Amino acid sequence: MKNTALICLLLAFCLCFCSCMQADIVIDAEQSRAENAFPPQGTVAVTVNLSSGRFHTDSSCRHAVNIKEENKKIIFYRNAAEALLDGFKPCSVCAEEYKTAEEKND
Repeated sequence: MKNTALICLLLAFCLCFCSCMQADIVIDAEQSRAENAFPPQGTVAVTVNLSSGRFHTDSSCRHAVNIKEENKKIIFYRNAAEALLDGFKPCSVCAEEYKTAEEKND
């Protein structure tokens, strides 16, 4: 009886803790290829260059394909604009619509 109560308490804690957390899913490029990962439903995959701080909405963008593997991360967001909130800057080729007016003039 004690084991059942303990398991129920642990399960309730895990459900509460996990549902209160809000985290994006990060997959490095090697893991993505190895597992043939697909974006979770309702998310978009954004390729990030950790060295330059730029994000790419198109993984086949000429700048995204030239990122060194050690600098490449794939992050799943609910929408690509969330990458801005994480401090990443948009690529001038494939993520132009996320640039601010000041960035467009540079």
